[in-house]
Parts: sequence; structure tokens; C-alpha cells
Amino acid sequence: MDNKRREAYINLIDQLLNSTNGEAEKILQTNQELVDEGLLEIMKLCTQELAENDNQNGQNAANFLHHLRSQLAELLEISKYSPSTHYSSAEYLKFLREALQATVESNGDSKVVYRLLQQNLEKLDNNFANILRNWVTAKFSEVEADVAEAIAIYIGNFSVLISRYI
Repeated sequence: MDNKRREAYINLIDQLLNSTNGEAEKILQTNQELVDEGLLEIMKLCTQELAENDNQNGQNAANFLHHLRSQLAELLEISKYSPSTHYSSAEYLKFLREALQATVESNGDSKVVYRLLQQNLEKLDNNFANILRNWVTAKFSEVEADVAEAIAIYIGNFSVLISRYI
């Protein structure tokens, strides 16, 4: 890893640590070209350094970074060990966001959602299911209960549409 790449990872980690609740996903989406094993390596080093800090802010930052790193590692593992697919975790997440947004904005109109599903049939696989599960777990841990409930309803509606489509 060259110094320029390492600096980019550190800048990304700094943005994540200074983000407000819920912004991390957008930051990662914007910088998806940096979400790889190199980022995980630097995140691990930063987490260890922060954990050695005696103040509570350092401990909180270490916990946040550790949790985020675990989620990213799991997402990267899904992609790494799935040779049958050529889609990155970021592409699955983009499709997930589009699908949920289409479900919400169309009030679950099957014609709208089915069109999107038809365009992305090859992404409706076990990787997508894992990405959805991981995204939901992460999202629920960072939002208030009423927002989590709304997300659960949207995902339920989307799941019903998928089951009827397939």
C-alpha cells in the first residue's frame, strides 16, 4: 500500500469518526473505491490506537470503529468468497437502497418494484440476502426505535413483493 492510499484511508476514517449518526453509510458510499482490505487494516490499527486512549471519547471512537470494521469485513467476505457473482458489496447496497426507495415512494406498487427487480435479477441471490441482513442490523443499531420500525415495515413490504415476484 502506497502512502497516497494510506492517507486516503486515514482521511476516510477521520470523516467516519467525525460523522453524525447515520452519515457513515453515505460517507462509505461516496468513497466506495476505498472500501477494501487495506481500509480494514488501517481501521484495525486506528482502533487499537484509540483503545489505548484513557478518555471516554477515545474509547467510544474505538468501539464505533471496531463495530464498523466488523460490518465491513463481513460485507467484504461475502464478496470475496462468492466467485459466482461479479457484483461488489457497494453495488448490492446501491440496489438495496434503490429497491427500498422504490417501495416507499410507490407505496409498494408492484409494477414499479417488479420493473426494478427485473432489471436486477442477477442480484437477487444469497449475497443480497446477506447484505440486506447486515445492513438492517447496522441501521437498526444507529437509528431511533420509530425509524427502525418504519424501516422494518418497508423491508417487510419489499420482501412480500420479492416473494410474489420470484
